[in-house]
Amino acid sequence: MKSNTNQDISISEAVREITDDKNLSGPRKAELASKFVKKAVQYQISGGNDMVIGYIKYKTYDQPQAKAQAIIEFYGKDFMSNKDVMRKLIINKILTQSVILSLAGQYGMKKDDIENEISKLE
Repeated sequence: MKSNTNQDISISEAVREITDDKNLSGPRKAELASKFVKKAVQYQISGGNDMVIGYIKYKTYDQPQAKAQAIIEFYGKDFMSNKDVMRKLIINKILTQSVILSLAGQYGMKKDDIENEISKLE
């Protein structure tokens, strides 16, 4: 994972710059912040996964379908192969039974496969 140096801008600073820009509309701010966070995760910028976890936790309003959609959107269907992400989803109470059922129902993932991957982390 890449770490930030003194010249680098942190994820939270960049998102704050986007959201504080008075020349951007609300929907455009949300779109840019989302794209930035996705790129941060894609390129494994320090703090990217934590930012996504926070986004999923607080911006999905405790809706299992929205959490499932956000997990797939940010990490893809192979999110289970990333043990760090799996741990963070569990620790932050995002990957709950209802979210697992949503992943199975909406995205054709197998409930047993998800539960087996979770049990491997214990």
